[in-house]
This record gives sequence, C-alpha cells and structure tokens, in this order.
Amino acid sequence: MADEIKRRVLDVGLDGVIVNLPTRGYTTGLVTRVGEVLGPLAAVGEEESMGGLPQDYRSLYLAYLKCCNEHDFDGMAAFYTPTIKVNDAAMDPAAVAAQFAPIVSAFPDWHWDMRHLVVDDEYISVHFTVTGTHRGVFQGVEPTGRRVSISEFTLYRVEEGKFAEVWDLAEMGAVLQQISRD
Repeated sequence: MADEIKRRVLDVGLDGVIVNLPTRGYTTGLVTRVGEVLGPLAAVGEEESMGGLPQDYRSLYLAYLKCCNEHDFDGMAAFYTPTIKVNDAAMDPAAVAAQFAPIVSAFPDWHWDMRHLVVDDEYISVHFTVTGTHRGVFQGVEPTGRRVSISEFTLYRVEEGKFAEVWDLAEMGAVLQQISRD
C-alpha cells in the first residue's frame, strides 16, 4: 500500500494525501494501520515539498532566535547574506542587527516568543508575541517601568542557509501607546 501511495501521489508531485475512512462498518485498528502505512512516507513528502532544500530550517531559525533573545547583534548578523534585503531595501548585515539596539536599550528584557513557525520551500514565516519592560528612553518617552506586549509577523527567504530577504510587520505604534498611557 505504501509503495502504491508513493507511486501515485508523491512521485507525481502532490504534497499530501487525504484519507477517507468509512463512516459505517469501521474496523478496529484501521486508523492505526493507515498511520503505519503513511508514517514512513512523511519524511519523503516533507523533503519533496521542500524542493530538496535543507529541511532543518526550524533549527536554523531557533538558533537565530536564540541570538535575538540574547541581544547578540554579531550573532544575528551572521545569519544574514551579504546582500540581505529588509522590507525590499538592501542593507548591510551589521546595520540590520544594529537597528535592534535602540529597542534593547529602552527595553533590556526585550524578548521574542515564537507562537507559530511555518516553513514553505525557501521561506520561513513566524508569528511572535514580543514583550519587554520600559527601562530606558524610547522615542523620546522617559522610562516608565511598564511592561509592553505586541504582535509581530516576519517572513524570511532563505538562501544557502542564510536569510536573504526579510519582510517584517511589528506593532511598534502599540509600544508607544502602552508606554505613553497616563
């Protein structure tokens, strides 16, 4: 059965399988058997849907996120290609990492908490909750000691194991609202 599914589905370029199980006349162990048959094919399907690219993008991203949460700007820059683009603008890798310095200065505990991570071919998409405590001047606002929390969505394009393009959307206006409230 597994060879037949591989030949008819995976080998022709389809990325998934839908299994319709009977609604009447259910046989005990059928779901387990389907899982046993399809289980070995999961790795094949994932590799093929990745277009042959390294499947370990999750590990790549987690290593990058560790540098981000440790505020290791040099470590962050090491994950960028020399020709990285951020929101379609070409930037030097060190400059990309350095743009986080004002935030970390104002919010020394700035932390990205990954809520969702999706890998699709050479793209990594991440949804975060970002938090920090306002301990330094931020955009003219003196430290308040207030805790902030915002959402952030980022899409990365990976090229040869590094981030070549990044598109980012963070609720920075919400940070100002949270620290400016009376």
